[in-house]
Amino acid sequence: MNLATEVRLLKTILFKIHNPQVAQAYQDQPVLRSALLVRTADPFTTLMLKMAIFYLVCGRINTAATVPMYWSVKVQRGLRQQLAIAFRPEKRRKFGFGKYDHNVQLHIPHYNGDTRPKIPGYTVGQFSGKATLTDHSSILVHAESDEEAIRMVRALLYYVQPEFIPKNLVISTTKRQGKAIGLTGQKVRAFRADYYPPATQTPAWSVQL
Repeated sequence: MNLATEVRLLKTILFKIHNPQVAQAYQDQPVLRSALLVRTADPFTTLMLKMAIFYLVCGRINTAATVPMYWSVKVQRGLRQQLAIAFRPEKRRKFGFGKYDHNVQLHIPHYNGDTRPKIPGYTVGQFSGKATLTDHSSILVHAESDEEAIRMVRALLYYVQPEFIPKNLVISTTKRQGKAIGLTGQKVRAFRADYYPPATQTPAWSVQL
């Protein structure tokens, strides 16, 4: 593969990853959306500047990737096949130059493979809801109330392979003590999901939500 072909290929990949995130993040801000979308005719320096503005200056650096979850399970501690879901605040607060509200992630172990999941939003808080699966992997949500945490756990359980859901499933709830976790009181919505096959840290596919 010559250099020109490689550059074209990389640009194509960039368009597929970068532009949907810009379009979604600034759907109500047409000036920023138009300015930060990358285009075929953009020279390299323009591409880099647009990405730097979007991911660093505009506080979107956390949109780039998810991280798979490890669980202590019956057989061994390891990476289960899972869907890692990234959520961002509906209203991202700015605390100073380059500092913004961060994103949060939830994980669904033993994911059933649905490539078009419907993931609801929720409000982050100090009430924890947890569902433990048959191999001791789990779904854990920190929400503003017991009811909100249970609702969100049930929504994620819908995508777990049935054989891993206990017959007498119990969703336990507790209230966290001490310092509030980040984004407490903030409404968040899912914007990206990455599917990780078993024993891998590289997603097999991703979807914008």
